[in-house]
Amino acid sequence: MRAPLALLVVLAACAGPPQQEGALADLHDAADLPLLEGARAALRTDLPPGEDEEVLRTLEALEGALDVAFPFLPPPAAPPRTVVLGEPARFALHAREHGLGNRPAGAFLCGRGEVFALHEPAPLPDDVAVPMEPLIRPLAAAVFRRRLVAGMGADLPETWLEEGLAMVFVEVVAPDRAGGRLRVKARERLLDAYLPLYLGGPPALATTVATVGPEEKRRRGSRAMAWAACRFLLDDAERTPLLVTALRRAARALERPAEWEAARARLEALEPEFEAWLRRAVQEEVLVALAAAPTPVDRWEAAAALRLLANVDLDPDLPDDARVRAVAATRRMLDEDPGPPRFLAQFEPDLARVRAARSKLQAMSRVHAAARKELERRSQGYGHPAVEAARQGLGPALQRALDAGG
Repeated sequence: MRAPLALLVVLAACAGPPQQEGALADLHDAADLPLLEGARAALRTDLPPGEDEEVLRTLEALEGALDVAFPFLPPPAAPPRTVVLGEPARFALHAREHGLGNRPAGAFLCGRGEVFALHEPAPLPDDVAVPMEPLIRPLAAAVFRRRLVAGMGADLPETWLEEGLAMVFVEVVAPDRAGGRLRVKARERLLDAYLPLYLGGPPALATTVATVGPEEKRRRGSRAMAWAACRFLLDDAERTPLLVTALRRAARALERPAEWEAARARLEALEPEFEAWLRRAVQEEVLVALAAAPTPVDRWEAAAALRLLANVDLDPDLPDDARVRAVAATRRMLDEDPGPPRFLAQFEPDLARVRAARSKLQAMSRVHAAARKELERRSQGYGHPAVEAARQGLGPALQRALDAGG
């Protein structure tokens, strides 16, 4: 089986105003290529017979998946148009003509609505190298961007929401041919999103959803947090409209500012629920890895994460049967008492004494020393970047916790 598209994607709008869908013969810059038409997609390509039909089937499957995954984005009035090129030089020429210069790109969306993509064959089954990202990623991200722009407007700026939704969509449509790599990636993203919060970071749901533009994205947020926030909002039909309101606000399509003010207040109120949702998801993925991860390294890392997050020591080197039983017992225990969603919550009684102390500086220094000692004990052997960031930011995190309870 050959994969539909190449590994990398850059999404960009080419120069010129967007125009309405017209006849398929109007496909700009590629009218010399053979045309294939389907019920949901139209394709121009230089691929040979057989491969072109496979790509068209993939395009049609992606359009159907978009309908199911994001029903708040209206489907196109006509089959959307895609140009898939097997010649890298020709694809590079199109990329330059669309204003991408010499930047590497596997797929891009232009302002007239076409997705241009470079086709590459999938690795053979006996290839040693395993792609870090699903091969479907460029095409999935590009067609999602096209649907999003069609629903929200071509002037929609960069947002963490778009990036998070694209990541969610890739997970929906990607076949996991890499031996569970998608599940490993989900566990890594959950840890990357939750650990900074658990170790004292400020609330992140409302901030992530509200972030608009590349400058704001550089100052705050992360891809993992964007993905987690989108999954949380999509997980409940009552929360999903908040996501839609945020996208419409980014696109300057809200009729009343009060809509966003109400949505922002609701997002802030959901912060504790979001953190509890993340905690449950992280704990489950860590336990799954401890029970079933095929490599000892993955089990060791999962055990270290479990100790940090739940203060539970589980030997990752137990024989398989004993380890599975230990994981099941731990799962039952965490179901009954998952523990506080934040590391510093265990020091709330000490912080209460700080608030009442005559010498707050001296009292806080004792809490700081105790928290640092406990953090070192629970994070021993775990090298996640969030741990070092927590060491460096422990003082400000304790001050936020102190202020929050005052």
